[in-house]
Amino acid sequence: MAAVSSHKVLHGGLTMAALESALLSTPEDSELIRRYFDAAVSSRQLDRAKSFFEKLLTCYPNRHQIRTLYISLCLQLKEYHAAMEAIETLVAFSTPDDALLDAALNVRAKIGPRSFQQADRPGIRLSVCMIARNEQRYLASCLNSIKKVAAEIVLVDTGSEDRTADIARIFGARVGNIQWCDDFAAARNVGLEQAEGDWILILDADEMIAEQDHNLLKKLLSDHCAAPAAFSMETRNYTHNGNVVKWQSNDGRYPLCEAGIGWFPSTKIRLFPNHPEIRFQFPVHELVDPTVRSAGIPVKECTIPIHHYGHLNETRNRKKAEAYFKLGYAKLDLLGNDVAAIRELAVQAGQLELWSEAMRLWQRLLKIRPEYIEAFVNLSGASWQLGHYQAALDYAQKALDRQPGLKEAHYNLAVSHMMLGRPREAFAILSVLHKKHPGYLGAQFMSAAAAACMGDHQTGRALFDALKRSPVGAATVFGIQDLIKRLRQGGREEDAKQLERATERFRAANGN
Repeated sequence: MAAVSSHKVLHGGLTMAALESALLSTPEDSELIRRYFDAAVSSRQLDRAKSFFEKLLTCYPNRHQIRTLYISLCLQLKEYHAAMEAIETLVAFSTPDDALLDAALNVRAKIGPRSFQQADRPGIRLSVCMIARNEQRYLASCLNSIKKVAAEIVLVDTGSEDRTADIARIFGARVGNIQWCDDFAAARNVGLEQAEGDWILILDADEMIAEQDHNLLKKLLSDHCAAPAAFSMETRNYTHNGNVVKWQSNDGRYPLCEAGIGWFPSTKIRLFPNHPEIRFQFPVHELVDPTVRSAGIPVKECTIPIHHYGHLNETRNRKKAEAYFKLGYAKLDLLGNDVAAIRELAVQAGQLELWSEAMRLWQRLLKIRPEYIEAFVNLSGASWQLGHYQAALDYAQKALDRQPGLKEAHYNLAVSHMMLGRPREAFAILSVLHKKHPGYLGAQFMSAAAAACMGDHQTGRALFDALKRSPVGAATVFGIQDLIKRLRQGGREEDAKQLERATERFRAANGN
């Protein structure tokens, strides 16, 4: 059949070229997009329309209608790999319904799961291994973030009741199913046994690797294929809470990945050679570190961060923390007075607001490691939560005696002073802290409150107004209400009234 001229007048009086020109200037015109698609199909110019839609998607990647029609064109042309690529993106950046997931599975069935390609160079093939249960909401974004660097994806489903397994299959993962037995290490080891790559990367469903780090990851594997090593990777745990130990504000290095108001780090081995002796240990907070050491494999630091979003969903995070907390005592019974196991359990107790339990665990840790600074900081925070402000001050001072520059200890010291009726001392500490760490929103909030309690309403209001324009602006009023309540409970009625007067306008503007 002869090719159809792009200058042929189509239904509606416009040529394909004219429709394309119009769409380039008004890509948000849904009716015009559909009109162009119908014209392409009726005139059998599918290849032309596919290429044009690819151009539009490069400029407007979030236009779901364009992507959906592009998928239709690919399917009509029987270009299933291109269709699958677009479907994966659509699933990752939308809330897919069952119809879309079913259609996606049908396309995946035509091309099969991800497998090693002839172009994959031996020595650098990467297997991404995961365990998941009821992770439909998060999983697609995770898989979409690593599909370009993963030679294979192995997911072990531990009992999902949603479509977690189907989403994994859509992205070409090999999916295994096991019955959950309260043992994270056992579940992860099932995946390791199935992995066929040269390297293994461990991810969770609510985590991502930034696309800007893909080439760096590939180079890392290539540079170490002759002399493999295991790599410790930092996880950026994004949070809405600005007063977490080691909290850092988002710095714009990863604009497409950053979330919440900042993050706090955690570090463990995530990337390692596919070695039969490397397996996970411990039923909760599972690690490969002991077996990596036993296998004689060196451990190096990796500068590529993992972006973790689980702490942003407080309800979901609490449920996970409750489950981990129960299993954590089993791990502690197994390991005895293991510092890492006690610390994990103490942190979880704090997440669950079991402050007395958290204090017992941190004190138990100090009996083993008397100079463990993190324990003093957390004991100070737990004491503050229980209303034991002198104890909170004493623990904060002990942390500072050992590490004078620790910003969280300075913060705890200041708020303890304020709750003990010394707002001027608190303001002096917090002012210095805020200047040294301008992104430390907790210090800015307490500086504003301390100024108000001192009677300096002008300074307090200015600082609160600045907070209103920050990422925590909407939540600031709740922090004010909580602090007023705490001041009254602590017998600081005059300070509470000063804070009320200084924030009256602020609270009224927020409907409180």
